[in-house]
Amino acid sequence: MRFSCIVFDIDGTLIDSSPDVAAALNSVLVSRGRSPLAVDRVRALWQDQLRSLLRAAFRSTGESLSDPAINEALADFRAAWTSRIGSDALLADDAPLHLRRLVDGGARLCVLTNRSEHVTVSLLERFGLADYFEFVLPGGHDSARKPDPAGLSELMTHCGVSDAETLLVGATQLDLKTARHGGVKCAMLASFRPRAELVAMGADYTLSDLASLVPLALGSESTGQFRLPPRP
Repeated sequence: MRFSCIVFDIDGTLIDSSPDVAAALNSVLVSRGRSPLAVDRVRALWQDQLRSLLRAAFRSTGESLSDPAINEALADFRAAWTSRIGSDALLADDAPLHLRRLVDGGARLCVLTNRSEHVTVSLLERFGLADYFEFVLPGGHDSARKPDPAGLSELMTHCGVSDAETLLVGATQLDLKTARHGGVKCAMLASFRPRAELVAMGADYTLSDLASLVPLALGSESTGQFRLPPRP
């Protein structure tokens, strides 16, 4: 086995909440006289924090909002998203099948995300993924948020594995920075983002789909399914 511990980001990697977030965001924009944004535009603007996404959305549809106005809009945004978590979210192709293959092959699976515990648990349970993961470390936990590697280190300690045995799987620069800071290999998973965009990030591996992760993690010979771009 090449990697005995696989640490997944969830939202944007195994599950894409962009449709739900776009619907919630657009309800806030329209209520304030702005034009709605397409899901692809929301996905491109959304890096991590909802506040940052909200600011970017208002900038792209007109004048920026003051801090008090952003605070008020953010409360409405969070309420709108909470009411529909997972309603229109997308699951990576055959995710349960491939997670099961990894577990059956001896890999230990964990989740490391900056999403809140409520969002994380809701998404995992809605799509039937919770039982595949030994440890789930959401945002709001005592550990620092990504890209701080403290949470990653905590999961590795729980699993009793070294950095060489650990692979972090994500889809953003935040995940790549976390892996680099934590001294582990990183795979970018192109389930919901253009593969060329992820290749350009310079991670250790760029995977076209979740099926490609299985031979990579378990050390089989099917290396043609993924690409190893040069390290930066």
